[in-house]
Order: sequence, then C-alpha cells, then structure tokens
Amino acid sequence: VVKLTLEDNEMKIESRRSEIGETEVKTEINYSGDKFEIAFNAVFLKEALSNVEGDVKIGFNGSQKPFVLYSFSKNKLIQLILPHRSF
Repeated sequence: VVKLTLEDNEMKIESRRSEIGETEVKTEINYSGDKFEIAFNAVFLKEALSNVEGDVKIGFNGSQKPFVLYSFSKNKLIQLILPHRSF
C-alpha cells in the first residue's frame, strides 16, 4: 500500500511493508489546493503505467473515491484504481 499526499506545492509518497520497512519520497509539484491524501495498491498503478507510452494524467475525485489514469497523448482512459481504506 502506498500513501500519496499533496500539500503546498509538494507531493509526498510513503510506503510501509513489514518485511521491508518504510520509505518516504518528497518532490516539488504545482499544487495549491487543500491537503489531499489517498492510499492505494501500488501494484495496480505499476501495471497500468507499464502499458502506456508517454505522459499520463491522473484524475482524483476525492480521498476515498477511485481515481483514473488517462493517456495524455490520446486523451483516453487507461485505468480506474480503487483507494485502499487504511495505511
């Protein structure tokens, strides 16, 4: 399970696995909305992205709602990914 947090022009990605440990990565992004957090199964995202060439657009609809991946170049839906309820 991966947790994604967007806040104050920063994206933070966190992951925890009892067998491996914890990791956290932060990067600057262009984001100015309210704090947004969502957890999801990273395997589903990885599988969706492995079948795409080029950039993708992620459409979030809320922290407890599914999000969608679109092909930026083809403006076509790639995958719907359900959130994970706990992190």
